[in-house]
Amino acid sequence: MPVSKRLSLVLFALVLFSAAAAWATPVEVVQPLEQGLSPMQLRAKARETAFAQAVFQEALGLLPANPGEAQQVKLHEYLQAHTLQYVTGYQEVAANQEPEALRLTLNVEVNQRALRELLRSCGAAFTAGRPLAFDLRLLSPLTAVESARLEDLAVMGGLVRTSGVLPEFTLERGAGNLWKGTIRSVSAQISDQAADPAALWLTLWGRYFAGHSSAASAAGKVLRVSGWFSPDGVAEFDRVLRGIGGVQDVQMLDMELLSSGVAATWRLTVLDSAALDARLKEYLPSRGLTQTLTGD
Repeated sequence: MPVSKRLSLVLFALVLFSAAAAWATPVEVVQPLEQGLSPMQLRAKARETAFAQAVFQEALGLLPANPGEAQQVKLHEYLQAHTLQYVTGYQEVAANQEPEALRLTLNVEVNQRALRELLRSCGAAFTAGRPLAFDLRLLSPLTAVESARLEDLAVMGGLVRTSGVLPEFTLERGAGNLWKGTIRSVSAQISDQAADPAALWLTLWGRYFAGHSSAASAAGKVLRVSGWFSPDGVAEFDRVLRGIGGVQDVQMLDMELLSSGVAATWRLTVLDSAALDARLKEYLPSRGLTQTLTGD
């Protein structure tokens, strides 16, 4: 091979290596010395800690807003248990042995696509900073372990169990030791089966949020109103909205429980913008409610 061609290939490889390093997440961990651990074992443990830290940092960076404390804790716990699914490579930058600890610096390459898919399927990509109320109906008993896993996934996904609201998640045992799950919302119903309730949970919520995202971007208007103290006010306003002349195809997309109060989002077709605007100005300010209206 000619020298010039070999040189070009080397330079190309260096460019690729530099780009990969730039995309990697830099992490520094301080791993305390532990009795009984060899230097190699200590370094391996520090590396595992760095991987988990990098994946969690990357996940937070992919979210549209900062998750609440409980959601952040459960997300961290889940990713810590599944770290290696999201690490595609690493480069050791520095390793310094201190009197009582090992200080290790790594550039960790994280599979952003897989991580983004997890955040979407569990719901965190849509609920960070704005939890979603849902109802849960268990038609068959769960074991303590299964129940705890679903509770953790709900918190991680920013889902707050609230009786009598939509979307509603129904879970029951089906044929052949399979679990059947169904999510029912105002505009759709989706079902599936799986042997593991947790896997079924992620599958169905992933499909729900994918559909919810599509609905919110569909033609028409999307109205978001916030500031209620309880879900009762949302139900009352839903009736008011459906009674406005010049407004049709009203569908409530979701209800969220925020620190500032309850918020809800509707999709609707507006035939008379002036009529809708006048009714909103009459109804909302006197009740301390605020709104945003987006769409075509």
